[in-house]
Amino acid sequence: MNDSHRPPDRSRAFFIVGTGRCGSTLLQVTLDCHPAFSVAPETFFFCHYDPAMIATDPLPNAQAIDAYLDRLLADPRYEQLGLDTDAFRRDVHDGRHDAASIFWYLAWSLAPKPGIRWLGEKSPHHERFVRRIHACFPDARFIHIHRDPRDVVASLIHQHWWPTTNVLDTAIYCRHVIDRQTRLASDLGPDKYLTIKYERLVTTPREELERLCAFFGEPFDDAMLRQYERERTGYVGAEAGHKALTLKPIQASRIGRYREILTPQQVRTVERAMGPVMDQLGYDVDAEIGEDRAAWMIADGLGHARRWAKRQARSVRKRCGFVRKNTTTSQTAEAIHR
Repeated sequence: MNDSHRPPDRSRAFFIVGTGRCGSTLLQVTLDCHPAFSVAPETFFFCHYDPAMIATDPLPNAQAIDAYLDRLLADPRYEQLGLDTDAFRRDVHDGRHDAASIFWYLAWSLAPKPGIRWLGEKSPHHERFVRRIHACFPDARFIHIHRDPRDVVASLIHQHWWPTTNVLDTAIYCRHVIDRQTRLASDLGPDKYLTIKYERLVTTPREELERLCAFFGEPFDDAMLRQYERERTGYVGAEAGHKALTLKPIQASRIGRYREILTPQQVRTVERAMGPVMDQLGYDVDAEIGEDRAAWMIADGLGHARRWAKRQARSVRKRCGFVRKNTTTSQTAEAIHR
């Protein structure tokens, strides 16, 4: 690795997590516009390529390293990200062979930026692996961005990569994410864990970004409000359909978009599935929907029963060895059914 362009110390690592479709890309690119930060795009590293999941951590020898790298670099995502595979192979072979070091080489290879003080990465689904990441990077900081669950569900169920169009299942997934992150926020404390509310980020961006910079002990930089002028998009071309809005000035027009997408029954389903988490996050029940209906509640009850049966069937298949976890979709599907 060129000595003049080395990454910062690993104590300066940070990770952006969330449900997906929660504003994490906007947060990523605004931070990346600050001269003190560089943020790698989604790698899903700890979802799929943690050496501890594939072989051992650290990798024991050159043969194991080559086998591991062959598997990682065969993933089309890394080709789309424009990773310099030869340089990355050299960094891994010449350096340490543990998960933290390999991830650090990868993040820097994807987001090199001279003079930075902080190197981060944004894979929303890393939220399931925060404890593992914290074990690898004890000084790392975590940023959890959340958004109105109704808007999150309304967006997720229409993404081609999301494994279900079921509103109830998706809402329960969102509740699980919030529950996990609430526990982690308490365990890690305010010095290591920060929560950002999407609606504040887009309505009062300067104030929220100043708070974000203060979390790192860095001064605010006006370039963060001009993220639409950035040189690197922060995502692969295939993701432009659902991330290209970050190439425009920060706007609040997406708040409450669920009203255009979800039916009144579906809105109530999300609110019911989220339970007290809605109030905890500061989101009111939508009064414009009108009173809840018995038929809607019965439908949700039946949905919970079907979901329980599906979980039991999946548990049996998993015990019998019929469930594989080798794609982002399967990882997310498993999270939904937990």
